[in-house]
Amino acid sequence: MLAEGYFCVGSKNEFKRMAKKYTARTVSRKKKQERKQTILEWGETLIFALVLIPLVNMFALQSYAIPTSSMEGSMLVGDKLFVSKFHYGARIPMTPLSIPFLHNMMPGSTANSYSEAIDLPYKRLPGLESIDNGSIVVFNFPDGDTTTVEYQSSQSYRAMVRQAGRDVIHDKFEVITRPIDKRDNYVKRCVGIAGDTLEIKETQVYINGTAMENPERLQFGYKVEGYAALNKKMRDKLEIRDFAMDDYRRKVGFHLSEEQVEKVKSINAIKSVQRMTDTPGVWDKDVFPHDENFKWNRDNFGPLWIPKKGATITLNEANYKLYRRCFKDYENNPGFEWKNGQAYLDGKPTNEYTFKMDYYWMMGDNRHNSQDSRYWGFVPEDHILGKPIFVWLSTHPGTWKPNWSKCLRAVN
Repeated sequence: MLAEGYFCVGSKNEFKRMAKKYTARTVSRKKKQERKQTILEWGETLIFALVLIPLVNMFALQSYAIPTSSMEGSMLVGDKLFVSKFHYGARIPMTPLSIPFLHNMMPGSTANSYSEAIDLPYKRLPGLESIDNGSIVVFNFPDGDTTTVEYQSSQSYRAMVRQAGRDVIHDKFEVITRPIDKRDNYVKRCVGIAGDTLEIKETQVYINGTAMENPERLQFGYKVEGYAALNKKMRDKLEIRDFAMDDYRRKVGFHLSEEQVEKVKSINAIKSVQRMTDTPGVWDKDVFPHDENFKWNRDNFGPLWIPKKGATITLNEANYKLYRRCFKDYENNPGFEWKNGQAYLDGKPTNEYTFKMDYYWMMGDNRHNSQDSRYWGFVPEDHILGKPIFVWLSTHPGTWKPNWSKCLRAVN
């Protein structure tokens, strides 16, 4: 009996020990499985974040923010919008070696976020539609091929050189170059497409001799006598965000749409509201092609033919000045030059040129506060990024506070 009793007690203890060991093994195995599952989940998240999302951004949809007021009226400073890559055809990345989610610079640094070790030629997938007159387009800033580290695209390198001289700019600033797909992103309205002849007469755009239909909330600068009567509360009510400046950069009024002009005129303290229009024939040295012989300004410009792929032109000194950057930079003919009344390509005389790409003419809806094609010229097809389709968030300028009335709206 004792032996039997001893055996029973021993069996119970053994059973408890084995059960405890089994439970410990089960818990350990379960923890290992949980750790493995966690690692797998994190791995999947990282793959999604570092591979799938960048692929979506490259070929389908990407979010951009509006940094300036050049499209004021249609799109506001602080708008976050989705841009479709597939509407105009997704562009194959030309500089594929880059850090995901960074465009061209490391945060808090001037170091590049990309490498040019691999440089692919321009290729574009088939798109759903073509760019039409009036389309809003996101593109790489053509004048941003050369820029300064200090100012980036907020100050045009070429404008700085025209004002101060190349040697001065290179002595005072760090000058860099960027590949096409790493130039800063701009958003404007396409007013002229390849093959069009564009002209601006007293602020009105004409395409092939016909006045173009203006955007609904097109804005111009207006000199407003008594503008101090419009306090911030009143400006917010009328959705007036942008001051107009005179030639000496003094505030003299606002950038307004026609609807806003009528509302401002109705205020008793306002004495007069007058559009600030440049005089025809008065040359503005900052306006493309920066040549006094053309005598163009922002409100009176052209006529100008926009290059079309496959079109051949007979060369002369005037059109060489207009299309010089197309010849030399955009279509990679650095040896193209004009001297002694003759065009030369790589040292050989030539009398005509056939364009390799389509070009576009982009302008902001805030016509008197927009650095656009009137100042730096054509946008080549290989600079086109996509079509803005939807504003998912709009914030008040200079804040993170949502502007709920402007959120979740389609881009017109």
